Amino acid sequence: METSIDKNVLKILKYRMHFEQYHKVYNPSILHKNTKLVLKAYDAYFKEYPYDKIKYSGFWTFFKQMNSSDPKIFDLLEDPIKNALSKDVSEAELIHFSNTILEENTITDVMNIIHQWKQGDEIKVVSELYKTIEDALLEQTKEDKLIKADLNVDDFLSLNNVETGLQWHLDCLNRAMRPLRQGDHILLAARIDSGKTSFLLDQVAYMARQLPEGKIIKYFGNEDSVKTLQARILSLITEKSYEELGQDRDLVKSTLDWVKSKIDFIEFHGRSTTDAEKELRKGDIGLVVFDLLDHVNLSKAVGNKVEDIEALYNWSRAIAHRYAPVISCGQADVTAEGEMYLGMHQLHYSKTGKQGTADAIIMLGRSADESLDSLRGITVPKNKLRMQSSPNNTREEVQFNPITGRYTDV
Repeated sequence: METSIDKNVLKILKYRMHFEQYHKVYNPSILHKNTKLVLKAYDAYFKEYPYDKIKYSGFWTFFKQMNSSDPKIFDLLEDPIKNALSKDVSEAELIHFSNTILEENTITDVMNIIHQWKQGDEIKVVSELYKTIEDALLEQTKEDKLIKADLNVDDFLSLNNVETGLQWHLDCLNRAMRPLRQGDHILLAARIDSGKTSFLLDQVAYMARQLPEGKIIKYFGNEDSVKTLQARILSLITEKSYEELGQDRDLVKSTLDWVKSKIDFIEFHGRSTTDAEKELRKGDIGLVVFDLLDHVNLSKAVGNKVEDIEALYNWSRAIAHRYAPVISCGQADVTAEGEMYLGMHQLHYSKTGKQGTADAIIMLGRSADESLDSLRGITVPKNKLRMQSSPNNTREEVQFNPITGRYTDV
């Protein structure tokens, strides 16, 4: 064995749990060839036997049988294998191992990018290097320690407390569920041009007033320009049209100053989950909004479009647990066109994946009847935030004012 990391690899990966977690996460080029030979035997041994941990007595015989064509390596590897299999692993060693693997991988990836660039390959070297380092930083700072339940009396009493968290601007939603708190992931969906962004801005304007001093809302927008979003929320807050606001410069300035102190509107066209996490690490977050989440690029694609969308919504749920409650806006599919009341089976790109990531799903419907154009239908087909006093099924009509973007209960 030539490197210190090789000894730790053999020591830590003798446990099935650690082997399954780590054995594919590092670049093979950072390991000695003999270490890779032993790991190949580890893999075969775990597939052959149901043990949770490899013990020297049985494994050494297994290893020699697997490599009977090259007996000269036995004297070289017997002591390192015996030492690795006879020692326990501490939590500190496991953390150090994980960080070392991450650092080795990052260095290897950076060197490969630079090598490709020097070879004349068509590669955006700066963006590739940035993405590699950013991914490593996110991985290094994520919380790996499992959290055990530690409910106290105050926690229990706050579970159904309507005074704790962010309330909606619509009474029908406040009746349907408790206020939003860190860890909550809300999914909003509607058809194209049904008022999704107006709905979000209306709720955000109201929730911004509820934030403690120093907390801020991060609104990631990839539908309208951020300046347009700021202009629309000014109309919502003042309940005045653009024409009316245009006649009161002082009101526009004071309201805009307040908005900028409470809400960061972030231009997010063509951006990725890595970009979002970088932004979220900058402040004390009170609420996160993705409008639309479907159009955010997944930093590491996992499969086809449907699988990537599911991974994207799982990522958004993780953001809610890490930073603040999240409202993720998506679209309803074509079957929802012209319908007032929608079901969660009408979510675009998903029949079960998106649905499973949400604590509550709000569907916003619009009738094909032009005489009902100022009305919207709200359903909450999934609701894990429902209080004991809440109705079993929320199915409400609300009024929509297209001039100010305001939603009001009927």
